[in-house]
Amino acid sequence: MSFIHGGTLIRPVSAVLFDMDGLLIDSERLALECDRCAFEAMGIPMDYSVLLQTLGETAESSNRIFASHIDGPFDTERFWALTRQFFDEKVQAGELEAKPGARELIYFLGQNGIPCALGSSSALTRISVSLQATGLDRFTVIVCGDDPVRSKPEPDIFLLAAERLGICPEHCLVLEDSPSGIRAGFNGGMQVCMIPDLIPWQNEFSRFCHHACTGLADIQTLLKEPL
Repeated sequence: MSFIHGGTLIRPVSAVLFDMDGLLIDSERLALECDRCAFEAMGIPMDYSVLLQTLGETAESSNRIFASHIDGPFDTERFWALTRQFFDEKVQAGELEAKPGARELIYFLGQNGIPCALGSSSALTRISVSLQATGLDRFTVIVCGDDPVRSKPEPDIFLLAAERLGICPEHCLVLEDSPSGIRAGFNGGMQVCMIPDLIPWQNEFSRFCHHACTGLADIQTLLKEPL
């Protein structure tokens, strides 16, 4: 196993709750590039460090972050329309790929009768396009940024996913790649594992997650570990 932190279950897991971007799908770099291109098309300078702050955030929350770094008006509708356009172009070009081990982990959970759900801050339209493009459209429960939920790090997205699965939050394992995501799982009283993507592991993250590893393949091993 390639665990950076933890690696032994602290209590039984009855369900697995997945983030999507940067966790199941290698989309964070593409998404941030689309954001950058949208701001460039609008003639608005935007630092990459600000773009990173929006990882795991809903569109509404991202708008607030962007607006705080923009002098003058910010046409949010045009911005998101442009990002969707650029993202769709990249998907059509075949640039979107599943993370290594994603399909295998979902198959493993199905074979072992462990229910799973997707809890993403992205809009449902982007989720649908992304899952279909990567062959991961196997989720019967999806909670997204379009639902009436607060943005991560609030636990709403994962709590609603657990509720729809009918599983107590404390028996759910949350898989996340972003700091706001691991805090969302932690704030929901769930067991949390971070698999870092664009933001590398930092020791301070151990306050909000029980495990951290280098890839999805390690999750099968984690779930097989006896308590």
